[in-house]
Parts: sequence; C-alpha cells; structure tokens
Amino acid sequence: DIGAGSGSVSLEIAQLSPSLKVFSIEKKASMVEIIERNIRKLCLSNVNVIKGEAPQALYSLPFPDRVFIGGSGGRLPEILDFLGTLNCSIVVITAVTLKTLTEAIECLKQKSYEISTSQICSFRMKEIAESSYFSSQNPVFVITGEKR
Repeated sequence: DIGAGSGSVSLEIAQLSPSLKVFSIEKKASMVEIIERNIRKLCLSNVNVIKGEAPQALYSLPFPDRVFIGGSGGRLPEILDFLGTLNCSIVVITAVTLKTLTEAIECLKQKSYEISTSQICSFRMKEIAESSYFSSQNPVFVITGEKR
C-alpha cells in the first residue's frame, strides 16, 4: 500500500487475509502514527509500516505480487518504473486528478499491463429549506493494471 494515508486499505486487506504480509508505506509521520495505533487496536500482526517515500522506500522490501497506490507524491512514473522491473502482476492506482489518471494509464500501457479503469462517484445528502438533496463529491478513478 504505497501512499497509505491512514492505512485503511492496508488494514482492511490484512484483516481479510491474515496469511498475507502487508507493507504500508507512508511518508507523513502523523499518518504513520495513526496506522500503527490502528494496527495495535485491531491486533494485526501481518502489517509492516514503512515511514518513507516511494520508490526509495520500496528498494529493501520483498518483491510484491500486488501493489495498491493510493498516493504517489507526484512520483507515479518513477514508482511504476521500479515496479516494472519486479514484474509485479497486479497494480491498482487511485486517481483524483486527470493528470494522475493519464499518467497511470500511459505508464501501465508502456509496461504491457492490461488496463481497466472505473470511476467511483459518491454523494452526500444535504438539507435545503424543508427538503433534502444529494451533493456530489469529487470522483475517484480506479485504474487496474494486470500482467497476463
């Protein structure tokens, strides 16, 4: 889980598959503390938190079979270049900007991944006068690259 933020993806995967070894990479110390606190709270033993920035933080880790990139700090091409050298079978990237969406698709194509993209939209109910309406939130794109 690169750019793990609060670690929600890492922790969910670790809970669903206790036999997996999960690595949660995050550069912000405050977020690392949150991840570590939640690991203790959930009694998880299969999550390793790495405080650092990708791709450098990846160099000493075991070769991954699957990678989730929730944040790249503007280094998505470099991260994908490194993962390309490892023959990672599945890469999932979330993007909230068109730049990240475009970069992700182009980089994955260059590395011969089969690509699928989805958009997730959510809405929050808000009150207006004596009624309610749904206010849209920013969409999130989920780009999946898979090596066959």
